[in-house]
Amino acid sequence: MKRILSFVLFIILFSVIIGCSSDSGESTSYQQEDFNISLLNTAGETINISPAGKTLYAYFTGVG
Repeated sequence: MKRILSFVLFIILFSVIIGCSSDSGESTSYQQEDFNISLLNTAGETINISPAGKTLYAYFTGVG
């Protein structure tokens, strides 16, 4: 019974790995405009952020 269960779990894991790694033929391309972000400052004004190069954004929310 353990062998059958192990084999079934292996087949499921193998199928998931193959399914997730298959390429759908679509290429991933991004435009610089995709990363422009508009945020509100404390005065209620909108500020546009345009990254120059690779940028990591973090958005923190809080309840206070």
